[in-house]
Amino acid sequence: MFELPGTNAELTLSALKSFVRRKTRETGARALVLGLSGGLDSAFTAHLLVQSEPGAPVRVFWLPYRTSDPRSERDARAVAESLGLELGVMPVTGVVDAARADWGVEERVRVGNLAARARMMALFDASARLGGVVVGTSNLSERYLGYGTLHGDMAAAFNPIGNLFKTQVRELAPHLGVPEEIISKTPTADLWEDQTDEGELGFSYEDADRVLFMYGRMGLGEEEIIAAGLPAGLVRAVLERVRKFEFKGRPVAQGPPAV
Repeated sequence: MFELPGTNAELTLSALKSFVRRKTRETGARALVLGLSGGLDSAFTAHLLVQSEPGAPVRVFWLPYRTSDPRSERDARAVAESLGLELGVMPVTGVVDAARADWGVEERVRVGNLAARARMMALFDASARLGGVVVGTSNLSERYLGYGTLHGDMAAAFNPIGNLFKTQVRELAPHLGVPEEIISKTPTADLWEDQTDEGELGFSYEDADRVLFMYGRMGLGEEEIIAAGLPAGLVRAVLERVRKFEFKGRPVAQGPPAV
């Protein structure tokens, strides 16, 4: 079965750190504001920001909803402490539940979207208070699969890992010193109890990334990917999501100008 080629960790991380330094200078940010969930992507990004420019003004926040797993706070706090950062806590329960009551929102996915957007509201408000910018933590696999909330977790001033597949984030994480217990955690957006990314998607990131790499980086079509030995059901399921949610990865389409 096709496997993703390995990454050059030294060159890739050097490029990512240069990107962070450049964007920090361009924005003139007095703080780099990050939501720290206790998961891999945000832990990886926090390590990257701190190492990109020692002493950089990195501010991290845990953003719980009332159904959030307490273990997420434990892991987020451990990551923050290991980096010498203070973990701010900004609950979104009041905002989300007020909106649910006003708008009659009960459907689980809609509640999750409300929570994701409330979290980003909190981060952007913190960035305004601190004179900073919000740094994103959505990886390329999530963007291809549409596994993110527009104006929620996909919103940011810049996103260092936006062109890394999930499996590449995992591969590079040890080189930044991300703890193994974070790297090996089951991916979850922590939007409701027992929620997992791969449970919702119906396939693993490892399997999806094989398809996504062949599609996005090698330019192969559906039948070519199947012919290369990947299961037809997997390929069609992954590419169906890519086509369905392609709009999430593009700038908002604008209508034509006046004539």
